[in-house]
Amino acid sequence: MGWSSTTSIGLQINGGPGTWILVSVVVWLATMLATLMLPALIIDRKIRKVRAAERMTNHRQQRRNTMGRQLILAAVAVLALGACSSGGGDTPPDLAGRAFISSGVEGHTLVPDSSIRMAFEADTVSVQAGCNTLFGGATWDDGKLTITDQLASTMMACSDELMAQDTWLSEYLTSGPELALDGETLVVTGDDATITLVEE
Repeated sequence: MGWSSTTSIGLQINGGPGTWILVSVVVWLATMLATLMLPALIIDRKIRKVRAAERMTNHRQQRRNTMGRQLILAAVAVLALGACSSGGGDTPPDLAGRAFISSGVEGHTLVPDSSIRMAFEADTVSVQAGCNTLFGGATWDDGKLTITDQLASTMMACSDELMAQDTWLSEYLTSGPELALDGETLVVTGDDATITLVEE
């Protein structure tokens, strides 16, 4: 006598009880495998979503970092251009109507007991170093002393040392020395000497 049974998955099974048990075991194993794999598949899907979100976050962070570096470089460039453009437009020293007396000279030795006095008007300068007075038109708008015409001089007779000092001073002033004013201190810097003066 044959054995017939129908499983829960709708298959017609012909055979003995052993065959039916085997099929039941297979179905049970398949159901358990599906039950075990389903959470794993769900977890794997979630992990993929998390990783995709992390990649997107990292990509956005990299873009923000790149934009931040570009903004910093742009700001540095703007500041550098501003410094370059303003370097030649510094406010000229306010010297008109002021007089200064030397407190020290580097690069040249003055005649003993002599000093250098410089007086500035709106567009002229006069200088005296112990003998004659040198004077002439001058500008200093760019921080450099520029004698606009030949320096004139008084005609006093002095010692040879003081006369030579007048000659040196005339050449020094017409060489275009730089002027730097800090409060009441004026520093005149030429090619071969630096004169420091204080306001009288």
